[in-house]
Amino acid sequence: TLSSLAITNALMEKYGVTTGELHEQALENMERLLPAAFHSLDDIMTDIMAVELSKNEGISMEEAKDYIREMIPPNASQMYCLTNETKINGATCIINENVQKMVADKVGGDYFIIPSSVHEVLILPKSSDMSPQELESIVKGVNAAYVSPNEFLSDHVYQYDAKEHKLSLCAPAKEMKQEQTMEQNRQPAFEEKSIDATKQPEQSHEP
Repeated sequence: TLSSLAITNALMEKYGVTTGELHEQALENMERLLPAAFHSLDDIMTDIMAVELSKNEGISMEEAKDYIREMIPPNASQMYCLTNETKINGATCIINENVQKMVADKVGGDYFIIPSSVHEVLILPKSSDMSPQELESIVKGVNAAYVSPNEFLSDHVYQYDAKEHKLSLCAPAKEMKQEQTMEQNRQPAFEEKSIDATKQPEQSHEP
């Protein structure tokens, strides 16, 4: 049985626990009780499809999975799912520094973190062709259409720097546009007219 309780300021004061102590204890409990689960989306889709194939064709799950894997092209997807073993409130795994480094090792370096819901986040290596602006646009569309308010996590895309071991918010598209506008405003607002030095000034015919 899994249950949870929201920790309020009143509860913290009652038990004499500071925010720092609570955060440290939460991270420790998360690793011990709810370890991270990291899978490629291809593997997740294979598991889902294999259930139906096994049922319809009367074959074992392993046979069904092998058949589906043969149909999926190599490197068809670079996207991964990060959650916990229960798949409940698993998005919190990404705040664990050990998990952040583990993901970097798995994907080969820097990566984007795409909020899916409070239960999971999606991971995309920065070596992909997707830009933060494109990803943010997708996230907002999916959140608006499919994610219920009580499971909403964020409309923004995050990133992880493997060398600096740093998790940060990607620059919002508005800021990118503002920077481009400022750069354009630095350019001259007029075109310089070329001067022909060989052209003689017009002579006045007035007496």
